[in-house]
Amino acid sequence: PPSAPGVVPISGLDAKGPRMSGVADWDLAAGGASGAPSAGCLSASASELVDGVVSIVYSVGDSEVPASYPLGSTEVTITASDSSGNASTATLTVTVTDKANPVIVSADGVTLEATGPNGYSGTVEDVIAASAVTDNVDASPIVALADGDEGNFA
Repeated sequence: PPSAPGVVPISGLDAKGPRMSGVADWDLAAGGASGAPSAGCLSASASELVDGVVSIVYSVGDSEVPASYPLGSTEVTITASDSSGNASTATLTVTVTDKANPVIVSADGVTLEATGPNGYSGTVEDVIAASAVTDNVDASPIVALADGDEGNFA
């Protein structure tokens, strides 16, 4: 005989981790010798059907993301977890490069005393030493003259 109608319990199981979006590699310009600030530069997000939008955590290795990404490439791990304990991870690479050219501070202000009728006959190194150059990353930028030789500078 058929059994009496009753209530059959149905339970749902949340077995999938959150879905990530906005995970992409980043190329940042160095702001100085320490690299590029990390605050606010990454924009990944995660959501899932049961919890909706869930929070994400960025890490580098076993540590939090540093205050600045150093020059070169850094692999960042993104982890999102839902209230059921399901987690998803993704990785991206942040590459920091020096994109700013050095600045010649005293290009027109170099004055070297003439040593003869043909002008100054010192060395290229003397002219470079009299110039002032700065760079946002390199404390000692390499300086060279485009049309200077070991001869006269008139």
